[in-house]
Amino acid sequence: MSRTPRASRLRWFVPRRRQTALAAAAVLCVAGIAAAPASATASPATDPVRGQLAYIAVAGAYGLPSALAVMDTRTDSLVDFHTMAQSLNGIAVNPAGTRVYGTAQGTVVVMDPVTDATLSTFPVGASDGDIVIAPSGGTAYVADSSGTGSVHVVDTAAQTVTATVAAGGYGLALSPDGSRLYATGPGGVLSVIDTATDTVVATVACGTSTGYVAVDGTGAHAYVTDWATRSLYVVDTATDSVTSTISLSSFVSNPTRVAVNPAGTTAYVGQGPGGEVLDIDLATHNVLHILQAGTAISAEAIDSTGSKLYAGGYNSVMIPAGSVAVFDTASETKSGGLGVTGYVTGIALGPTSAGTAVSLTTNTTGTATQGNPVTLTATVSGADSGTVQFYDRTSSAYGSVPLGAPVPVTNGTATLSTTSLTLDIHSLSAAFTPAAPGLLRSASSAVSVQVIPAGVNVEQAYTATGTGIVITTLYTTGPRLLLAFVSSDGPGEKQSASVTSSGLDWTLVKRANNQGGTAEIWSAYASGPLSDFAVASSPQFNGFDQQLTVLVITGATKVGASAAAGSSTGLGHVSVTTTAAGSQVYGAGEDYTNAQSRTVASGQRLFSQWVDTAVGDTFWTQGTTGTTIPSGTKVTLSDTAPTGDTWNMAAVEVLGSGS
Repeated sequence: MSRTPRASRLRWFVPRRRQTALAAAAVLCVAGIAAAPASATASPATDPVRGQLAYIAVAGAYGLPSALAVMDTRTDSLVDFHTMAQSLNGIAVNPAGTRVYGTAQGTVVVMDPVTDATLSTFPVGASDGDIVIAPSGGTAYVADSSGTGSVHVVDTAAQTVTATVAAGGYGLALSPDGSRLYATGPGGVLSVIDTATDTVVATVACGTSTGYVAVDGTGAHAYVTDWATRSLYVVDTATDSVTSTISLSSFVSNPTRVAVNPAGTTAYVGQGPGGEVLDIDLATHNVLHILQAGTAISAEAIDSTGSKLYAGGYNSVMIPAGSVAVFDTASETKSGGLGVTGYVTGIALGPTSAGTAVSLTTNTTGTATQGNPVTLTATVSGADSGTVQFYDRTSSAYGSVPLGAPVPVTNGTATLSTTSLTLDIHSLSAAFTPAAPGLLRSASSAVSVQVIPAGVNVEQAYTATGTGIVITTLYTTGPRLLLAFVSSDGPGEKQSASVTSSGLDWTLVKRANNQGGTAEIWSAYASGPLSDFAVASSPQFNGFDQQLTVLVITGATKVGASAAAGSSTGLGHVSVTTTAAGSQVYGAGEDYTNAQSRTVASGQRLFSQWVDTAVGDTFWTQGTTGTTIPSGTKVTLSDTAPTGDTWNMAAVEVLGSGS
């Protein structure tokens, strides 16, 4: 019977991507920003001679480990994640780069910057906070928030407290020449300490609450945050007085850390709960940009050139994963990052020194079949010998885990082959530790590899329904075979459709339209990733209802046999004889008579179905369930109910990638 077109109506259904469980062993991850999807090669650092490491204090929380994380700032990738018994708070590196100091539960932890191992610990006060190192490296200053607040002066060689100044207790910053120490404390008081005499020579009121402090590279100004007034106070260090107050109340609810570029032209103020960093022009006091870090800010650092800003923090109790966001200050964009499972409490940059570089390649083109070996090859420059630790981070986990033990470098390369990668998107990297002393460690950029099931498998099903032209959007990392299944009402026999999308060529596989409406299958192959990609089905006779389902299929590159069938009555069914072992069969169906749910045969499944009561039609997509099918097998897609309707069905064999 003929149908009258209805007014245009469009309904959407796009399933969410499957989220797998958090990997229990995960400890650190390389952020997806630094990794290009479907890339088999990560380029080495541009300058293998000079490099700089960032040392990141990670406080354990919610059952997660405390650690010292080390990042190669050239690639924003993991060099080491050294778990510790102590929960670190502040962190600093001496100017020579020979020691790393962290504060933890009223102690100072001394760490080796080459092995990241703890060398010693010694007590300092009752609590702990910021730590800074004098330019000479011989003195450290530790903030102690217990009581009314104090600063402990530490002889780093003797590892003893030589003096305690009853001031501050929270944030610390040194003048460039080390002659003045600026310490924030209770009540919004900034204390100015003469480091020659370890005495307070001035106090400056900066709001009403405890904040953090930074000094510019010229030493002319100190900058203090105050969360109660939501302000940044500018302090003239020559007169020890506030010269201006920059209100941040329109932008943040809780300003936390502050960093200032060496030239003293720009301040970066972190936001506690929001995860933003404000870029403030210190000449005009205007907020120029709001940088999105994606995590509540609890730590900041800026390099000696002022070209890179590092902002670290944490997310929440429900998602206890922090991260370090890396910003290019020239372009005001997030250029990379590193995620950690834990609370980032401090970031310290080591000195720029003689370095190495490592690049990573894999034997895949972005996709690997589960169970097949994935071979990782690290190529080293700048050193003759050492070891490489390979790391793996899955898309569903916040952290990476080491892949096996460190591999010795032979003739400039180290290789690891693994079959243990799970079904997921993996961000792989390589970290190199040179054997020769004095050379900086390095880490490669990340390489993304997605592990897909062996054999033909439906990764995602995207469905849209509506009247007239129907559009669905989809996502795939590629390469993937795409099949579009169109089921449409029509004015009677010979309705048809065309499937289109930008950048892909769609081919009609099979059309069944001898009865009213049409059921048809179209195919295309996506050689690379697709994001928010639109696929449209346009009927020849417009104004009729239709369903469009796009299956994203892994383990396949092409289709084989196909068939069409239809009848004015009886059970819907269509048969295909497979042409290769390991194939699967999928089909589209359209019931022209009734809006009645399908009951598919045993061993088959529905991928989508629209019981369209408005016009009395049913549209559906069904297929086999993944059981291995030998070549030459007659596969019948069929329904056990209803039995007396008019129907069209089309089916196609999908060949495994080895066929």
